[in-house]
Amino acid sequence: MSRNDFLVEIHAGAHERNYCPIQLGQIEATYGTELHLHSSKRETIVAQPLRNGTAVAILPHIGATETGRYTLSTATDSGEATNLRTEDNGIDTISVYENDILITSYRYNNVEARPYFFPVNEPGGICVTRSYPMQSIGHETADHPHHRSIWIAHGDVNGADNWSEEPGHGFTAHQAINWIENGPVATQFNTTGIWTDVNGNPLLTQDLTTTFWRSDGVSRIIDFNITLTADHEVGDVEFGDTKEGGILAVRVASEMDVTRGGEIRNVYGGINEGECWGKNSHYCCYSSTVENTSCGISIFDHPDGFRSPTTWHVRNYGLMTANPFGYSAFTHGRVNGSFVLQQGNSLQFKYRMIVHRDPQFYSKAAQFYLNYAFPPRVHTHAGV
Repeated sequence: MSRNDFLVEIHAGAHERNYCPIQLGQIEATYGTELHLHSSKRETIVAQPLRNGTAVAILPHIGATETGRYTLSTATDSGEATNLRTEDNGIDTISVYENDILITSYRYNNVEARPYFFPVNEPGGICVTRSYPMQSIGHETADHPHHRSIWIAHGDVNGADNWSEEPGHGFTAHQAINWIENGPVATQFNTTGIWTDVNGNPLLTQDLTTTFWRSDGVSRIIDFNITLTADHEVGDVEFGDTKEGGILAVRVASEMDVTRGGEIRNVYGGINEGECWGKNSHYCCYSSTVENTSCGISIFDHPDGFRSPTTWHVRNYGLMTANPFGYSAFTHGRVNGSFVLQQGNSLQFKYRMIVHRDPQFYSKAAQFYLNYAFPPRVHTHAGV
């Protein structure tokens, strides 16, 4: 591929873009190679072909209403590209690295009830999720042992409790690691799990794709695409109306708890549990100082996901979950949030998580949401 084979046009739309992942569409490039986008301003952006024939990149900056024009070339090996990789130990853990620095580990076997991510490190290496009960650290809280860092669960699935670890709880049983992709822009992996009742009877199939984008040194973007399918002989599956759940759930590091000086904010500027719990919001942000560094975790709900914008089960003691089913608790009984998923059908949930060390992050949260929900338009022209 020469520099004149493709012209890529990136249209910012109405908003300024910074540190913005973009999809380049179908690109005729060999999987595993590195691509470069070259602008007339001598700016170079690294792009990464994916197995499905598309490519991705991270746009450093473009002004509102601007259109960036780039030629595309196969890169020579400069040795300067970021190395993002996912490794499976073949037993119980997938570990994700950026330049040999651990981002997180996905614990899928030898777990109490369901897979989880731990530790979860911001770009500077500080863990922004609680270590208990995986590890005991003196200054941390030790309540709710089922709050395992980052996990996916719900407390009433055909009556089965797949949220807690109390006697009689359900399980998410790992089935397979289907594929892993590595590269200079992103690393991602896909897994299959089965939600079961206490006796191991299957209820739902979970398809999870998790994508880790190259950090900018301050923020790290992690995307979760979760599909739950009622494809077992049990028939229809009812998601019960309970606050005990969070399709994507986080227990933040104890130093971030509001009770220890942290802060919760939502899209409307609501502050802490009293103004954020049970409220619909396009995103929710938890932040504080950890190890003398301003750190935070934010979750953004994609408009294509189920019942977007989601409601939030978020607590001052460090819990933050996207829960689109717990309406009775959230509305004091005015609305019932239960949902029956008919056999053969699926529910899709899409979330973007950003872990960061940015004391001004909340002021940029709306831009991060727009990057995710309404990204720049990209057009690729061949043979120019």
